[in-house]
Amino acid sequence: MKSCIYFFIVLFVFCLETKGQTKRVNIWPIGKTGLGEDTIVMLDFSSGMAPSSFIEPVNDGSSCLTLSEITSEPASSICDTAGNLMFYSDGRYVYGRNHDTLPNGALFAGLDCAAGAGLRSSTQGVLLVPQPGNDSLYYIFSNDAAGASNITNIGARYSIINKNLNGGMGDIVSGAHQILLWGDTMTEKLSAVHHANGNDIWVMYHVWNSDDFICFLLTTNGIEDTVVTSIGMLHGPANNGAVGQMKFSPDGTMLANVVRSPSRLELYEFDHSSGVLTNHRRFPFSENAYGVSFSPRSTKLYVTQQGPPTSDTLLQFDMLHGDSTTVAATRTVVGTESAGTENLRYGLQIAPNGKIYTRYGASAVRTYASIECPDQPGLACGFTPHALAVNDDYRISQFGSLTNTVESYFVDTTLNNVVDFSVDGICIGDSTTFVLTVDISIFDDYSWYITNDTIITGIGDTFRYLFDSSGNYEIKFLYTIGCLVDSVEKNVLILGGGNQELETKHYCRNGEAVPIGLASSGSVDYHWVPSQGLDDSLIANPNAMPDATTLYQLIITSSGCSDTGFQLVMVDSLVADYEDSALLCEGESYQMVSNITFSTNATYTWQPNHYIDDTTSSEPIVTPLASTPYIVTIVNAESECTTLDTITVNIENCDEPQSIFVPNAFTINSNGSGRFAPIIGGVVQSYAMNVYNRMGGLLFTSNDAQVYWEGVYNSKSCQDGVYLYALNITFEDGHTESIRGNVQLIR
Repeated sequence: MKSCIYFFIVLFVFCLETKGQTKRVNIWPIGKTGLGEDTIVMLDFSSGMAPSSFIEPVNDGSSCLTLSEITSEPASSICDTAGNLMFYSDGRYVYGRNHDTLPNGALFAGLDCAAGAGLRSSTQGVLLVPQPGNDSLYYIFSNDAAGASNITNIGARYSIINKNLNGGMGDIVSGAHQILLWGDTMTEKLSAVHHANGNDIWVMYHVWNSDDFICFLLTTNGIEDTVVTSIGMLHGPANNGAVGQMKFSPDGTMLANVVRSPSRLELYEFDHSSGVLTNHRRFPFSENAYGVSFSPRSTKLYVTQQGPPTSDTLLQFDMLHGDSTTVAATRTVVGTESAGTENLRYGLQIAPNGKIYTRYGASAVRTYASIECPDQPGLACGFTPHALAVNDDYRISQFGSLTNTVESYFVDTTLNNVVDFSVDGICIGDSTTFVLTVDISIFDDYSWYITNDTIITGIGDTFRYLFDSSGNYEIKFLYTIGCLVDSVEKNVLILGGGNQELETKHYCRNGEAVPIGLASSGSVDYHWVPSQGLDDSLIANPNAMPDATTLYQLIITSSGCSDTGFQLVMVDSLVADYEDSALLCEGESYQMVSNITFSTNATYTWQPNHYIDDTTSSEPIVTPLASTPYIVTIVNAESECTTLDTITVNIENCDEPQSIFVPNAFTINSNGSGRFAPIIGGVVQSYAMNVYNRMGGLLFTSNDAQVYWEGVYNSKSCQDGVYLYALNITFEDGHTESIRGNVQLIR
């Protein structure tokens, strides 16, 4: 099997310079050696799939060196775009490529050794980021170690390094040393990802004993924007509430955050245009969580958990599921080791080779475990204990948060829109040729499929096939490169067989357009007859909105051969046409009766569902206690056309000779029928009704109790909405009623 790094090297030409990609983090500082306190251990990913370790003499300039290794938890490094080491840091000091402390590289000058030791306990205490659009300036961000009792209220800070200072070795710019960004005490979390524009960089902190995420935007002009999102749970007040990694997904759309106490995983959606977090989801853990990392393609998430209670675990979650229930259901244990023997509880980090690494084993064991294929599901991800061994004389960091960097450097878009194939010759009797757009040698394995039947493997980058019948064929090229399994699929239309079969479609009059035709295929001309009712008569799959049922003819031509297809688009016009209203005496019943015959394929739903014998019947019986408007929703099961109608059942006290009922809503059906009609009991001497719009404009007037408003003004239909009415009625005995109110028009 070829190594995955070959895949990266061959195809990086397609995506390299968009974000600097993984060469920015080719070199990782991982600890001190046991050969003397003046030697640093580095991992180098520049040479291939398997990183190498090397040591370099280092001049720390600190009296605290004997306390422990140069890095315990925080670590960050940055290379130039060619992969050459520029600077690295352990959160206390900044070192240049010659491994000397920069002249002004003491980030927290004046802190005693005990305080310095506290800073070394910050999970993600430091982050080096190149300034966008500037080859000379680098920003180094730092935070608190809120989980350490001797470090408080350092806040979020940054310094600026100019690589041209100090004789070209670099130094912190005068006046740009540990500038305060945010004064509150921070948790130990610090992560970065690119803005949606692919150039600027978001840097995210979390405030201690708060639910505030603070996001800063680094641009070509420096730090230009600050976004505060208050979301999720409080991080605190116990010290362990500050502990655990926080990581962006490489594609910039998600943020994962693990907290040691109360132990949990938190997931958020991230808008990498605005810097705002949304959609908080929480997944509680029974024991301490610490490390977290997305896979390069952002499809999987990994978490390390200490215990319970005698073994550590590496967990995988599938990020292709959005809600918390389905994400939680994908939780899979992909690695387990015995606590205290070979610990699996430390930080996680994607590497330039596409793998994820974590510190592995007890303190005396100098190894790292790896996740070989992070985007593969379950155990196929390839968790490998002792994947990377380091010399026994080297003292690698205890917690192994590994280098903290911009997570979008690792986004795996290498093959996006790159692997493709062309199609030539689509007539029956021709040899149809499929030609790959990339060199076949980059694939470890591949197969061609036609309508899910395997055709052949290992035939090179050009494949020929003779089709014996016309029609649409799904062509798939399935390939494997290292861990990556992916495919390219195309629809190919073969012509020359006479007729193409096209299924009948249903269109609901005045509803949404219905797509017709077939999937588009290259080098083919399409012509629909007639063109009326189509949004484009010269494409393979137009949208149809005909006025009446229409049989469309599709003429397809290419390379001297042609086919014809016919497709029937049936126009369904669903009309209810129930009586608008009914007047009952108290205690009487009424059966809803329509003036048309409905299809047996239609379904009916009546609201409200009280005082009605069957809410799914086409003609139910109602016995309301008070006047009630009933609304029926009718759906044609075959075409899915939908219509509404409203029937107002009015109840009156039949013992009283005079009564007026004015409905508060009425429906105009799709056939134009419907009216606003007050129900009057008694002999009327005079009658006057006016209808107005909400601006007071007169729309309708009538002096005849038998002339009703039908929802029109100047012969034009009025829109859905609320209208005003004024009604004046004088009965035979001289009694007068004046009523003002609102009525809703529903179409």
